[in-house]
Amino acid sequence: MGIQDLMLGFVGDVGDLSKLVQARTGIRGTDDLEAKLTHELAD
Repeated sequence: MGIQDLMLGFVGDVGDLSKLVQARTGIRGTDDLEAKLTHELAD
């Protein structure tokens, strides 16, 4: 696994987290928000 793969994974995780933060503030909707947010923060 190269540095590019690590960066792509990191950027993907940050994108997922930003969508969940938007859902938490009411900008977006999602099911099971707290569980997803907990998982993403642990990731």
